[in-house]
Amino acid sequence: ALQPTRSGAHRASRAARAARALRLPVSASVGAKDAYVQRVRATLTVASLALAAAMVVCVLAFEATIDRLAADPALQAQPWDMTVYTEAMPEAQVDRLLATVPGLDVVGHRYSVIVMAGGVELETRVIDGPPEAFAFAVPDGRGVRQPGEVTLGRGGLEALGAEIGDTVRLSADGRSFSARVVGRHVEPEADGRGVVTLAGTIPAAALPRPAWILRLDPGADPARASETIERLGEGRLVVDQPDF
Repeated sequence: ALQPTRSGAHRASRAARAARALRLPVSASVGAKDAYVQRVRATLTVASLALAAAMVVCVLAFEATIDRLAADPALQAQPWDMTVYTEAMPEAQVDRLLATVPGLDVVGHRYSVIVMAGGVELETRVIDGPPEAFAFAVPDGRGVRQPGEVTLGRGGLEALGAEIGDTVRLSADGRSFSARVVGRHVEPEADGRGVVTLAGTIPAAALPRPAWILRLDPGADPARASETIERLGEGRLVVDQPDF
């Protein structure tokens, strides 16, 4: 395919003749002559160019997707700026300490619970704080606004055979409760089998020790806020930031 035939070795291709007519540089004319001198070679040239263009588009699309995920923690199902963990400090003391940290706009609690529904395990995030401050990415329906409502990941909806608007029966630590499905949130973990709800939906006795989720003031320095929290906690608080 790469070796021109004797009859076509010195014959200009249509592309080369077009390049000459358009008065393109000599290199363009010569390249067009060699690349399109035969039908098979022309086909391979076009295919290689198409493959290269497709790869460039894929790389740019992948980079744009990664940038979007990194810029919006809600797409990682972590719509907060920081998380604080501790096993060595009473909850009330942590609340008081965080209230003194400059640069914090909203402080809430997040409980991680395994919820069961008909033998299906669902990883659940229970938010105790203003839902508008910790808004998950919800492409279908809407986010939770009050206790008794849940959003499910795609895998959760499929596993339960549920649709938006349905009421589902769930249980946590053997305690049953009902909730209405109001939307589907973006859930990158557990094959999409995730639940988001507010405190008051799940019986309080089934909730474990919380983590603290923080929203910073606009323009606040995350590194400085993290440093301040760790210093005030005297090594008993661990600060984490969402990352991709």
